[in-house]
Amino acid sequence: MIKKTYENPDPQLLSAFVDGQLDAQGCEAILATMERDPDVRDQVYELRRAKDLMNLAFADARAPTRLLPANRDVGAPVHGTRRSLWKSLAATVTLLAVGLGSGMLGYYCSQKSGATPPAMAARQAGERVVLHISKSDPRQFAAALDYIETFLKEHDKPGSQVEVVANAGGLDLMRAGVSPFEKQVADMIRRHDNVHFIACANGIRNLFRRGEHPRFISNVDTDKTAIDHIVDRLQAGWTYVKVEALPET
Repeated sequence: MIKKTYENPDPQLLSAFVDGQLDAQGCEAILATMERDPDVRDQVYELRRAKDLMNLAFADARAPTRLLPANRDVGAPVHGTRRSLWKSLAATVTLLAVGLGSGMLGYYCSQKSGATPPAMAARQAGERVVLHISKSDPRQFAAALDYIETFLKEHDKPGSQVEVVANAGGLDLMRAGVSPFEKQVADMIRRHDNVHFIACANGIRNLFRRGEHPRFISNVDTDKTAIDHIVDRLQAGWTYVKVEALPET
């Protein structure tokens, strides 16, 4: 039943995904569905965009220090607070209208008018792949690195890029003093400008909460969250590959 739900996610489940409320297994299932189903991808992109615009509209919002001015009766209306609220709501509606109109609708129109969609543009510029790893499994680590080596040989042209995004147990691939492939990862980063390793910022925070103080291999990106970054890449036309689906070496 759970699998069927993830294969046909309703808006509530997709909203939970966008808000980061699903566990690692749920996030991976939604990402896999997005890769297969363009309609689900479009729904997630629209929800992400709406959330981003909402956050932008209320970026400067501050909770009032008191509900009423000191010289006002309890029963009297607070016009200033109400005006501020309506201004914020109006800003939100405007941002959503402009953003969705110029962004998502523009994307749909480009698909129908024959303009180059993001996925096709990415292929024209070079193959772009985002690898996702969430388990602390040396065999999966090795499979990911072998995939990168093969990718570099087969896609030796400008614009080709490959990224490894790790969260949960997958962070161990990129941890200094922990990763069994520390030297190999560091060497890949040093030799290839088009290979990037990203350790999920949320996963790192979870390690600190457990009392760990993780160190990461030099030049591993630790500022992004795994799910947000992967969704951004999918929206830009990148190919998503789950490392556990790769053949083990």
